[in-house]
Amino acid sequence: MSAVPDPPASRAVLIGTSRYTHRSLDDLPAVAANLAVLAELLRSPDVWGLPARNCTVVADPATAAELITPIVQAAAEATDTLLVYYAGHGLVARLAAELHLALTGSEKDKASYTAVPYGLIREELAASRADRQIVVLDCCYSGRALGRMAGGDSAAIVADEAVIEGTYLIAAAAETKTALSVPGEPHTAFTAELLQVLRRGVPGKGPHLDLDTLYREIAASLRAKQRPLPQRRVRNTADRLTFHNRAFKESARQRAESGKADGTTTPDDRRRHGRELLTEAERIAHTISIKNQASAFESVCDGLAEYDPAQAERLARMKIPPKKQGWPLWNIVRAWVRTDLAEAERVAGTITDPQIRASALNIVVGELAQRSPIEAGLVALTITDPAARLLALRSISQAVTDPAEALRILAEAEDLARTFTEPAVRIRELQEIAVLILKLAPGRGRALLAEVQQGTRSTTDPYQRWIQLEKSIIAIAERSPDEAERLVHSIVEGAAPTTRSSVVTSIVTQLAENAPTVAERIAYTVEDPHLHAWEIREIIEVLARRDPAAALRLARTITGRQEWVSASCIVAGIVADPDPGHAAALLTEAEGLARSHASPHAQAKDLASIAARTTGLNAAHAADLLTEAEHLARTEIRPAPSPGRDAFGRDPGTIAAFLKADALRAIALAWAAVDPSHAVELLAEADRLASGGGHDLVDVVKVLAQRDRDAALRAAHLASDPDQQSRAVSAIVEVLAVQDPAEAEQLSLTLTGRRKQSTALQAVAKALIERDPAEAERVTRIIPHPAYRIEVLTHIAKALAQ
Repeated sequence: MSAVPDPPASRAVLIGTSRYTHRSLDDLPAVAANLAVLAELLRSPDVWGLPARNCTVVADPATAAELITPIVQAAAEATDTLLVYYAGHGLVARLAAELHLALTGSEKDKASYTAVPYGLIREELAASRADRQIVVLDCCYSGRALGRMAGGDSAAIVADEAVIEGTYLIAAAAETKTALSVPGEPHTAFTAELLQVLRRGVPGKGPHLDLDTLYREIAASLRAKQRPLPQRRVRNTADRLTFHNRAFKESARQRAESGKADGTTTPDDRRRHGRELLTEAERIAHTISIKNQASAFESVCDGLAEYDPAQAERLARMKIPPKKQGWPLWNIVRAWVRTDLAEAERVAGTITDPQIRASALNIVVGELAQRSPIEAGLVALTITDPAARLLALRSISQAVTDPAEALRILAEAEDLARTFTEPAVRIRELQEIAVLILKLAPGRGRALLAEVQQGTRSTTDPYQRWIQLEKSIIAIAERSPDEAERLVHSIVEGAAPTTRSSVVTSIVTQLAENAPTVAERIAYTVEDPHLHAWEIREIIEVLARRDPAAALRLARTITGRQEWVSASCIVAGIVADPDPGHAAALLTEAEGLARSHASPHAQAKDLASIAARTTGLNAAHAADLLTEAEHLARTEIRPAPSPGRDAFGRDPGTIAAFLKADALRAIALAWAAVDPSHAVELLAEADRLASGGGHDLVDVVKVLAQRDRDAALRAAHLASDPDQQSRAVSAIVEVLAVQDPAEAEQLSLTLTGRRKQSTALQAVAKALIERDPAEAERVTRIIPHPAYRIEVLTHIAKALAQ
């Protein structure tokens, strides 16, 4: 019997990471639109009717706590149904092959300590009181990353790794960014179909749609478009859970809304209007100064490629100087790859910049490798640049299913790598190949790794040698920890203490996730007393995810009270989910150390840090700690008998006021998630004592904006410096752009400066594209800076192209 979930007793947490700060991960702008529209649909009474307060949106989480905490809260509150959705880059730890979900600061090859292990989510759901749980993963995993886990279909691999007892799981795991987020489309490929089914319903079905029906409709649509298919795993009765079927009885309001956005009702009308917007964008580009025209036409060509790649190529060659055509043509290659690989290969071959040409050709090879490794090999033969051809061969070796054929291709790659005359480049390429061979033929792989190690002995800089051997050490640690440890010691042997500390820290943070025993042993070799505390803290944060006991042992080697408090809070925060009792004990110990600090203001900051970690374990005690911290922060400091000035020219009274204000701002940040109004009061008090603290203010405002926009605005206007105030208001606009675009628009117009206004209005317009393209156009046309206006017009046109 189908069951309609009770909205008040249910919770949904929608998480999406669309922006990435590290160059190893591409931005996924479509993810931001996923969140806004999915939240709107789940809240709609004719889909689910989930109360707004029960549907939490987490956009671009920067820390593990930002991603996990809303799940913890929802898991504790839901008694009927709990839904967790994540869209963004999926990563795989290099040794343990464990799924990780990317944060804004994640790095592709450092998932173990820059991303969130999926195991943390598994543990929270396992402890949830909800009768039914749904997990939806819409991720981009590189084929190379998935290869670390197992062979077979990518979505199936992810589904098998992510399945949780008692949960209905749907996993969509594209192996390229293009497959995940098709250029020109406003949503990721899988989520676009999910939204389509929820928005329009399924004709011919009854008043409700169960999850299996949703899954079949989504899969059928993706199959028809020849896009990656999702996988499902059912470990409970949630497959009988239903949503309302909008197609069963479409209301007049719904019929009106289906065509209101841009005044069109057919795909042809939408595409026609999209071309009109691109014509407008091109006209604006002609009005921009000559020196800025190239970037403007690059945006236009990017949008036009979704409609007519050939015309986009002609425009690029006409309007963009030859030296700047590389990346626009690269984008056109991405557009051609979907429909005509021969044309994609042709355009890629015309790119004059060797690095961009190599990247474009590898897009072609990468797509071909997934369909036909043999054809990909033929294209690789046409690549004349050795480095690009080598990269293509490695990609093909990971796509083929026959180990013998993979080894043959890697042998060809090895021969090519040996022709490189630059020693450092030759060693780097051989190492990449050796790590791949190690998985297929361990003896041969180890021999090649030994050759690589021998080739780096002439490098005298320990850090450079570590960079050269990073992948070798990680690969060896999995099979022979002792050998890996000896190799690390050979790298830092004879180095100065400060250099040794820095290099060892880099190595240990890489090893901690997957070889914690080796990491801990090596960590004890960090010797420099000045760097010891902060470097050990960095190691602890990574190590605690896999081995909290080892992390705690390291934490106890820190002698400074403040450093110990910080380290123990890190450990407690990470062990809180699997072992709240242990976490509470650590925090209690940290409290005792914090209270023994000589400076009351340092005590206050430490207690605020502890309170922030304690909130999820004991909210009442956390509030008591913050109250105690406030009292300590307000403690007067008696000036020194012989007052003097510090290096910044401040007298003792000014220094005391600064310390008090600094402590109050730290406390305000902890209060912001619990009591926004009180947090603003503390910020005002801190500003009266010592103006400034702009960075701290923006941090607090970001937290406040999620809970209480009025409190966030009051806090933003506390800034005495106009630039600080603009940054704070811009932070609020970022949040409101999704939640309340009209208010976000009004706030944007209060900012001073054309560029600041343009940036804020651009965020508002982009948030409106899916919900109401016509309104997005209106906002776009009031953006003062023409380059920003062109970019958004192009985004709208790309959305209309679907």
